[in-house]
Amino acid sequence: IEGVRQIQDIRVTGLSQLKLADIKEVIKVDLQTSWENINVEAIEVAVMGIDLVESVQVSLGVDQVLIIAIIEPEIIALNYDKGWCRLYSNGHRDCQSHELINVPIVEVEFQQNTNWRTLANYLVELKKEHRKVYNDLSMLVVDSDQVNAHFISHRVKVRLLLREVQTWKKYNYLLTHFAESLMKKKELDLRFEGY
Repeated sequence: IEGVRQIQDIRVTGLSQLKLADIKEVIKVDLQTSWENINVEAIEVAVMGIDLVESVQVSLGVDQVLIIAIIEPEIIALNYDKGWCRLYSNGHRDCQSHELINVPIVEVEFQQNTNWRTLANYLVELKKEHRKVYNDLSMLVVDSDQVNAHFISHRVKVRLLLREVQTWKKYNYLLTHFAESLMKKKELDLRFEGY
């Protein structure tokens, strides 16, 4: 509109866990803000400072509309620490919610030394590369870089190192070709090459 100098509207998309008020609080922009004073990069940096934001794209639309498109991280696992905590795909952990959801549970031996981002990245990669394994995963028990995996469909405990997602390729092969003999085992150790 000719002669209009202020923001006419702020549109935020992609919110499911965050609220519009959370975004407006950090961007320091409202309908009184002059159009010429909008700094897209500063708004993106401010929004990325929110834990439940994985990515953001800010643009200036026609008719002085500020558009903020947000992608929130997904809940990749649950962890118990004086209550249920959600572990998100970006490594953020939120212990405010008490609602249980259908994702693997992660039990960590030494919570204070845990690199949640590494663990989240591992689970994201596992879900991407081996979705059937991720969907069947009941619990991961983590002790430094060593992990015990427990499954919904069977009782074989799988021991592995928390580095190589490709280890699950070997597990899938064994499960596909030796399922009957595998189910007679209590533990499958995939920590070592060629085991």
